[in-house]
Amino acid sequence: MIPLSKFDITNMNITGVVAASALSSYYLYKKISSYNFEEKQKNDRPCRLIVITGCDSGLGFSMAVWAATIGYKVLAGCLNENGEGACKLRNQFPDQVFVTSLNVTDMRSLENFHGLCRQILETNGGKLRLWAIIANAAVCILGEHFWQTPLHREQQMDVNFWGAVNFITEFRSSLFENKARVLVVSSDCSEYPLPFLAPYCASKAAVNGWTQSLRFEVAKYGVHVVSYQPRDFGTKSSLFAHFETHYSQMAEEMSDADKKFYGEYFEKFMDTKKSVFKCTQKAIEVMDSPHHRNSFYYLMERDISGISVYRDFSLAQIVLHRLFNTLPQRYVDRIANFLLNREPKNACWRGSSGQTT
Repeated sequence: MIPLSKFDITNMNITGVVAASALSSYYLYKKISSYNFEEKQKNDRPCRLIVITGCDSGLGFSMAVWAATIGYKVLAGCLNENGEGACKLRNQFPDQVFVTSLNVTDMRSLENFHGLCRQILETNGGKLRLWAIIANAAVCILGEHFWQTPLHREQQMDVNFWGAVNFITEFRSSLFENKARVLVVSSDCSEYPLPFLAPYCASKAAVNGWTQSLRFEVAKYGVHVVSYQPRDFGTKSSLFAHFETHYSQMAEEMSDADKKFYGEYFEKFMDTKKSVFKCTQKAIEVMDSPHHRNSFYYLMERDISGISVYRDFSLAQIVLHRLFNTLPQRYVDRIANFLLNREPKNACWRGSSGQTT
């Protein structure tokens, strides 16, 4: 082994010092940049208006609270402007959140919603800028496609797809004037469909495709559009709060032939789901989810021009999607059925002859 000379040792020491200095300088630079960015955001937030649909509960209600908490002004559209969620927003943020009635399936309601947005901006004499609009309103009805009524299927497409499309279309002039960002809340169901959610998956796939296409068209006008696929939050929201009502409507409109065909399977499946969703129905509260909150802040304050779809998935979702992409279809079918379509004990389907099939 050749011994190191004093010269070599000195060079090594100098290299170590230079490397340590460089790392320290970079760390300090990042800290200062982060501090400057946060300070700028803090100063700019009171001058920014965020418009959100579907603020009665769940993610929409939570986004309105998260935004107002850090200084943004919010225009919150609620289907029931006198409901629990709307009242809580008014009481908690009387000077920051403007709450109004909004039905995204009604064009006149959308026009009035946009008119109120313009009025808020004009009232502030140019000091307030439209920063972002968020298409969040959604309806999800659980049940096999042939169980759901025609109204159920139409409602999910009308709210989840056409509601988002018409809302964003109505706001187009304000988007171009303010170069605002657009956030469309989609779902991983748009890419990985699951049983018992056929109309919902179809509506989310439609809005996901439309959003990504629109993104190309409006980017040249300074408007950036992102499809946001959040991690699962169904049990943390009121998404399935009307499950029993939907079930009753399915049972009432189901034909005698279908009742005979599905037999006890329909009833036992629905009874099982009712017991699950009863446990998840709680008072309207902000979602206790740092992941959703941090994703929201990122999409509101960071550069999103290079993002088409923002996926915030849990580890379980990531693993599931990887399996769906790699396994043979027969195994994917088994996994999907295990997750959402497990057959209750003693379930049976009865054909037209009355025999178990």
